[in-house]
Amino acid sequence: MITHGDGAWSGTTNTDRGLVLYGKEMTSVGDGQNIELRLLYKGTIVCKVDFGVCSHPIEFEYISANALSHMWGVRVEEAWNNDSGSGFNASLDEVYSLEALSGHTYDDPPFNASGPIKKQRDPEPMNLLSFDDYHAIRRSLVYNYQIGSRSYSQVVLWSCHRCLQFGDLTENRIVQSVVDIGPPGFPDWWIVTTIVHTCPGIAISIAQDLP
Repeated sequence: MITHGDGAWSGTTNTDRGLVLYGKEMTSVGDGQNIELRLLYKGTIVCKVDFGVCSHPIEFEYISANALSHMWGVRVEEAWNNDSGSGFNASLDEVYSLEALSGHTYDDPPFNASGPIKKQRDPEPMNLLSFDDYHAIRRSLVYNYQIGSRSYSQVVLWSCHRCLQFGDLTENRIVQSVVDIGPPGFPDWWIVTTIVHTCPGIAISIAQDLP
């Protein structure tokens, strides 16, 4: 049995199975680059790696989606599982989510590209039970109705303040299309927002009636 001096972790080892470590108290914020696991042979360091005890998000969970009343687009409620094995996200209190947007294309009209791509999500701790993600634009940015679309990609990222690691969780492709579903001479304009979560492969599509 090997025990760290402050009781933050313990481990067991033998010559056949190597070293298995078990986290106890999580690494303090700011210590992520100050802790090393060292392998010594006859007093000489033969290997060393950064080491920390913390929990990270591992997979996306879709909960629900609904159309917004004040914008063209949708609110998606989502959650994340973590790798602590506890089933709860309290251990993600120092892990923050953020997003990266890219590949914005659009037809103008019906979309005015002078506004933001979407309502940007602010970095927030991931120990919440669920999160709201908005894929929407201001109503004033859709004008001169005619068939057309806009699209962009979103990568949801995470950053751990304990160990300073970061990674990505899911990549989404978002398409908003203006369509006319009415018979000839009687236009009936709608805007359809479609979100494809590439992992775990969920597609969400919601239509809103344009005035």
